[in-house]
Amino acid sequence: MKDQLDFSNPTPVTARTAGLHALLEYQIQQGQHPAAQIVVVKDGEVLYDQALGTARGKPITPETPFFTFSCTKAFTAVCIHKLIEEGKIELNAPVVEYWPQFGVNGKVEATIQQVLTHQAGIPWGRGEKQVPLWPSWRLIAWDTGRTPAEYPPGEKFSYHVVSFGYILGEVLRRVTGTSIHKYFQEHFAQPLGMAHSWLKLPLRKLKLTPPVYSGAEDQDEVIKIFNHPLLRTALIPAASLHSTARDMAVFYHMLVS
Repeated sequence: MKDQLDFSNPTPVTARTAGLHALLEYQIQQGQHPAAQIVVVKDGEVLYDQALGTARGKPITPETPFFTFSCTKAFTAVCIHKLIEEGKIELNAPVVEYWPQFGVNGKVEATIQQVLTHQAGIPWGRGEKQVPLWPSWRLIAWDTGRTPAEYPPGEKFSYHVVSFGYILGEVLRRVTGTSIHKYFQEHFAQPLGMAHSWLKLPLRKLKLTPPVYSGAEDQDEVIKIFNHPLLRTALIPAASLHSTARDMAVFYHMLVS
């Protein structure tokens, strides 16, 4: 694709970015987080591109993939919008037009647009009870399809933490015949040169990515869940993207170019 960002030359810290760099170094030294990558782009020019800190006893590099949680939703949404642009999905069509089994327990009127805008009626679904199903797409899609609506679709906005991705991912699978992580690789990651980004992290890459970290004790159980290899390598199209700051800059630069 044209107008891609150029990361071939090192980006030195300049007077313009010295304050940002000093802040990042200070935060790592103080233990606020063990490592980070930051890329700053303006008008197609890479102004700042740094990777600092360590993980698993090794220095972070620009190629180190981080677990990005809900940044995943934008990547999933773009896959759906591509299919809308191609006329394979209609924005205002009900989900049941593509996934008939979804239309039970008060969800028959939920539309693709309502899923994209977090109004489909199942924001948290069955919650923690679904976690053991996350590694199996067949099981999690089946369970999401039968989940009762908490309110009539379109009635209000309520953040669809993981159901956002399962609904849209299953719609895409039924329309294209392929999984959303393969679709993303073929239509976005590979053409854009995003060599360190996956919606479903390959198991062989797990050792390259830093473990999830939090300094808050009340997050210990959540951290334990998301550091489990089965969940770190599961396809969760609302929360499983592993990527780098460079790859994410490339992706968002594509959107505004």
